[in-house]
Amino acid sequence: MKPTRQQFVTPRAGRSYRTASQRGAIDRGTATAMFGIVAVVLIGMFSFFYLQQVVHTASQGADVSQLEAQISSLKEQQKTIELDGARLRSLQTIQEQTGSMNLVPTDSVSYLAPTDGRVAVLTK
Repeated sequence: MKPTRQQFVTPRAGRSYRTASQRGAIDRGTATAMFGIVAVVLIGMFSFFYLQQVVHTASQGADVSQLEAQISSLKEQQKTIELDGARLRSLQTIQEQTGSMNLVPTDSVSYLAPTDGRVAVLTK
């Protein structure tokens, strides 16, 4: 016997009916979203490290320019000291300073005769 009335089944409110293959499965949309998020995170990390290296290199460049300025200053000081040393070693300066040191010129100069290779000579 056939029922004369047709029956309809309606789902309960609040429940979603998914098939077993849909529960917990990773579909194409989820995989694409995960790949996009991972790509954005990786690009962000690489950008951060790149900017960190650029800033570090720039700060080293400032240090190098400061050291180059110090080198040029020291080279100028070296030139000044060399000129002062040459002036102090000059014959004119030495002759001027002999008067202030109470030095007198010698009348005669006597040299020692060379010996047979010995440094000291014993006299008895």
